[in-house]
Amino acid sequence: VFHGRILAQRLVGRETRYEVEVKAPYRQRSPLVSREYLWVPNTCGCPALREGGEYVLMARRHVNHEHTLNRILLQDGGYARPWTPREERLGR
Repeated sequence: VFHGRILAQRLVGRETRYEVEVKAPYRQRSPLVSREYLWVPNTCGCPALREGGEYVLMARRHVNHEHTLNRILLQDGGYARPWTPREERLGR
């Protein structure tokens, strides 16, 4: 779970790749760097993320069986909602 700002988006095949500035990690199993790519399948029922918008994102690290693919993936079971100052108070 982290607070991020969408910097750019690009359609890649059947997925959308978002470039995200990581503003604050809240809960993480693997470390995040200041800029990450967030991948969203176009079939995901997730809310649309807009460039410049800030969100609280609950995504998971996806590593394939061959360990050749390591990325952050927002799936149907994931969570994305607009960030508000309330989340900042909860993260402390």
